Amino acid sequence: MGTRILVILIVLLSAATGYMFWAEQNKHGTVTSVPDTANTGPAKSPLTTVIAVEPVKKDVRPIEKERFAAPNLNEETIARLPDQKPDPVALPKNKVKRDVRLPRPIVVSAGHFRAMGKDFRIAGVIAPDPDETCGPDGNQFPCGRMARTALRSLLRGRTLACRIVPNDDEANKTEEQTSGSGQLADCALGKRDIAEWLVKQGWAKPVAGTSYLKALEEAKEKKRGMWRD
Repeated sequence: MGTRILVILIVLLSAATGYMFWAEQNKHGTVTSVPDTANTGPAKSPLTTVIAVEPVKKDVRPIEKERFAAPNLNEETIARLPDQKPDPVALPKNKVKRDVRLPRPIVVSAGHFRAMGKDFRIAGVIAPDPDETCGPDGNQFPCGRMARTALRSLLRGRTLACRIVPNDDEANKTEEQTSGSGQLADCALGKRDIAEWLVKQGWAKPVAGTSYLKALEEAKEKKRGMWRD
């Protein structure tokens, strides 16, 4: 057993020595051929591998110093501009700023509600009073109470986002200011414009100069609310 191990170690040592010799020769780029013992002719000289490396040529573009040098500056050519404030962002005409929150509105009529102990009237529309009737003679119906019920069903006490319209606003000095008491308010429930909804459902008439004429045409065409036969 000991002799076998010794033989294995000798074989491994010989292999390692041969590998180191080969690696050393290969490192210097020289490979020595083993003489062919079968050839009876004169011995051949060792083979040497020579690798010629040519330098890489690169096209170098000259740099113009005038184009990359710092500009010549002096106090006469330098001027400090005054600080400028950005222009205020104007809201689109169809997106008014409603920043007053009116919680738990109580609907008095289709155009009138109470919130936080105050009376408010929906700006931009004229809605029927609760005791008002609509329709031709012999076929009238209580459009005032129906309009109030429709608005109550829409709001259900949910908070309104409103823009309080000044009392001296010339655009609103029309019959809507004389149709009842209360502060004019342009209100929305979520993204729904309350005044536009009332006109579109046929429960209010738009005030002249407002943008609800298209909603009025739709209500009349489809015979909604006050415009039914």
